[in-house]
Amino acid sequence: MLPERLLAKLWAAKAGRTLRTTDGRTLRVLYPGRPAPGHGPDFRDALLVLGGRRMRGPVELHRTPAEWAAHGHDHDAAYAEVVLHVVHAAEPAAPRLGLPTVVLEADDDAPVASAGAEPPLHDLAGRPDDDLRAALRRAGRARFREHTLAASAAVGRDGVEQALYASILEALGYAENRAPFAELARRLPLERLRAIARAEPEAARFEVVLGLLVSFAGLGPPSRCVGDGIEPMDPGRWQTSGVRPASHPFRRLKAAAALVLISIPAGLHPTLTEACADGTRALVDALRMRRTPGGTALVGTGRAREIAVGAVLPVLAAVGDRRLCRCVHAAYDRFPALPDNTLTREARRLLGPRAQAMRLSACEHQGLMRLYRRAVA
Repeated sequence: MLPERLLAKLWAAKAGRTLRTTDGRTLRVLYPGRPAPGHGPDFRDALLVLGGRRMRGPVELHRTPAEWAAHGHDHDAAYAEVVLHVVHAAEPAAPRLGLPTVVLEADDDAPVASAGAEPPLHDLAGRPDDDLRAALRRAGRARFREHTLAASAAVGRDGVEQALYASILEALGYAENRAPFAELARRLPLERLRAIARAEPEAARFEVVLGLLVSFAGLGPPSRCVGDGIEPMDPGRWQTSGVRPASHPFRRLKAAAALVLISIPAGLHPTLTEACADGTRALVDALRMRRTPGGTALVGTGRAREIAVGAVLPVLAAVGDRRLCRCVHAAYDRFPALPDNTLTREARRLLGPRAQAMRLSACEHQGLMRLYRRAVA
C-alpha cells in the first residue's frame, strides 16, 4: 500500500491531467492545490473541472476510502468543504461518502502535456524581476486598502481600542485558531479586562488577566466572573493537535494578557501610534508582548512583524488623521521581510526559481498572498 506522503507526490504531479472518478465522471485537474500541513485537508485551493463543472476547494488523501471515516473526518468541521477524495486503493465494499473519489495507481505518474491547463500565476512567472516586484507592490497596496476598509467598519462598530485588541488577538491565533481568538475578543472585551486589572495590585495583574482569558477560552478552571452573564467557550473550538509549542493557544493567551497590560497606562491606540511614529523597529518591539518593560518577549520578531502589518497598521490607517496616515503608509512600504508561510511558499514555487530566491518586502509579501488567492479563486 502506497504511503500517504508518496500519494501526495503522485497527486501533486497531476496538474493538467484528466482522470476518472470511481463513479465514472471525468475529472480535469487544473491545479492540484497547495500542500497544507497540520490539521485539516492535505491540499487546499485545488482547481478542478468535474463533469464540466468547475470546482475549487480542499482535497484529502488516504490510502483507502474507509480511512475517511476511520480518521473521524465525517464529524470534523475542518473537512466539511473537501471537494475531492484521492485514494490509492479502491474497496468494493467501501461506504459511499457522497464525495467524488479518484483512485491513483503507483505507476500512474508518467508526465504528459498540460492540455492547455495553465497553473496559477503563470502570467507573472516569466516577467523581469522589476516588473514582478512592481506587480507585487501594487497588489500589496491593494491588500492594505482592503484591510483598512475592514478595519474602518470594526472601528465604527466597536471603537478603536476594541478594534485593535480584537485584530491583534485574531492574528495571535495563526491560521489554526484565528476564529476562536476572535470569539474570545468578543466575549471578553478589552475594557472589561482593563477594569478588572486596574482593581488588582500591579504585581498580580498579569496572572489575573491570564486566568480570565484561559477560563473564558474554556481551557482552564471556571473564573470568579463566569456567573456575570459571560459563558466560557467550548474547548473543542481550539486546535491544539499538530500546533508548535510556541503557537499553542495557552502560549498565545499569555501574549494576549500582556497586551491588556500594555494598554493600561495610555491605551492601545496612543501607545501603538507613538511606536509607529518612532519607526518600524519600535512598533515591532511594542508587539513582542512583554509582561514588563525589558522582560521576556512572548511573541517572536517575525510574528510581531506580521501582527504589525496585518493587524495594527490597517486599524491605525482607518482612524488616523492625514499625518498619521502618511506615517502608516510609509511604514507599510518600508516594513522588512515577513516570514514565509505555506501559501507564499507555494506562490513562489508557481512563479519559479527566481521568485523563490527573491527577498520580498512586507508589502511585496502581502501582494504575493493577494495574487495567489485571486489566481485560485
